[in-house]
Amino acid sequence: MRHTWSIEASYRDLAIAGDAAGLDRNAVRYVSDRALAFDQADGRIDYPSIWCPTPALWLAALAVLVERGLPLRLGLTETDASGRIAAYAKLFPRFDAAMLATIASIHPRQAELSAAMGEQIEHAFEQLRQRLTAQDRGSLEA
Repeated sequence: MRHTWSIEASYRDLAIAGDAAGLDRNAVRYVSDRALAFDQADGRIDYPSIWCPTPALWLAALAVLVERGLPLRLGLTETDASGRIAAYAKLFPRFDAAMLATIASIHPRQAELSAAMGEQIEHAFEQLRQRLTAQDRGSLEA
């Protein structure tokens, strides 16, 4: 099995974040095959990929989006040996209460895991924002 982490957001926002992180411009891919204007299309950065070979680059792009408070989605895809998608998990943003209730009616343990993971990711994003804000203040005072 192969796991691929993905960040989805506005193509424009991802292009800016990818550039700031030092990613190759080809790392940002369009989510849809529909032709949309640059500022209206959604994009995606996958790790691992040929254009994003290290987790540090992927995380750096994610950090730019989080620091700026831009909307994003995180996902984890599992593919089998033939390349077919075996499973997909939406990691962020959290499911709303109605969706969690639906998931819980089918698979209670998965609903618990999804809720816990969403809370952990939100907590990590908040800590990242606070550290980056403190870091910016420190560089201004120096």
